[in-house]
Amino acid sequence: MTSVELVPDGTAVPASPALPPPAGTIEAAHDADITPDTIIPPWYGERLNLDHALYLCLANERNQAGPPQDREQPEPFRPRAMVIELSDAIERLSRRASPVAAAGLR
Repeated sequence: MTSVELVPDGTAVPASPALPPPAGTIEAAHDADITPDTIIPPWYGERLNLDHALYLCLANERNQAGPPQDREQPEPFRPRAMVIELSDAIERLSRRASPVAAAGLR
């Protein structure tokens, strides 16, 4: 049984011609490594994280726009250096631990 597609005014849409035969094997058409596992998707059924997907799309678009040095860069966060002497650290810890230890001995 064949079906006939009609446009809104009732005119039949002509059938499309048959596809030409392939020029060779799929391996010859491109350099992708086609294996029996190619059709298996790397997905385990989890829900799509839309925020992550959009972030990746926008990040990829930004990366393709040009190297980072072409864009204005924000000032990087630089935490201040903190030097703690071992004797100071032991004193601070002992002050914190004393009330806890004293409460546990009651």
